[in-house]
Amino acid sequence: MPIFASDLALDARVGALDGEIGRVQRLLVDIEALVAPPADDRIEDACDYRELARRATDIVSDGHIVLIETVAECIAGSCLAQNGVHAVKVTVRKPQALAPALAGVIVERAGQGST
Repeated sequence: MPIFASDLALDARVGALDGEIGRVQRLLVDIEALVAPPADDRIEDACDYRELARRATDIVSDGHIVLIETVAECIAGSCLAQNGVHAVKVTVRKPQALAPALAGVIVERAGQGST
C-alpha cells in the first residue's frame, strides 16, 4: 500500500552555481513509499509518514548539497532504511532554477528483496 508525504516545502543549502553557494533555497519534495498494510488499527503497526518527512528535513539540514539529484537519492536511501518501507519514489523540485517554471528530479528505489 502506498503512503505519501507531499508538497514538503524545505529550505536547503543546495546548488552548483556561484550565486547558490551559501544561500538557502526552497525545495518542494514529494515522497511516496510502498509499505505493507498495518496488521492492526494501531499507529505502532503502521509506517508513519511523519517519519518520512522528518528524514527529508534531516537530509537538507545537514549542510550544502550541490545537486538536487543527490538530495533525492539521499532521501530515498534514508526512507528505504525506515522499517516497513519496501520501495520509495522521491520527487524534488527547485522552483528558482527555471522560474517561472519548475525544474526537478524523480528517483525511484526498491529495497533489498523488493520487486
